[in-house]
Amino acid sequence: MSPDDFLPPSVHRLTDGQPLRSSGLNILNAPKLQVTLTNEPKLVPAADAPDLAAHKIFTDHMVRARWSAVSGWATPEIVPHGPLVLQPSASVFITPHRVLKP
Repeated sequence: MSPDDFLPPSVHRLTDGQPLRSSGLNILNAPKLQVTLTNEPKLVPAADAPDLAAHKIFTDHMVRARWSAVSGWATPEIVPHGPLVLQPSASVFITPHRVLKP
């Protein structure tokens, strides 16, 4: 199996069923990863810290990778922790509603 076998149907439609590598769209390229470190690192909590078990502690950084139907994947980045930007029409917001609907 290749990574293309795990792509959603929408990507296969955009690439006319051709493998992503031959579609002209950029692939997600980890060796091009750009890193921007935070200026305010937090102390690493003890393994038994109560806030850790309560999911109240977050990492200092997150991975960001933008994708577009025109060019494919942009250069992936590790950036300081910040807001997660999602379109209001993202299926993550719509699908649970459909599942719970009688």
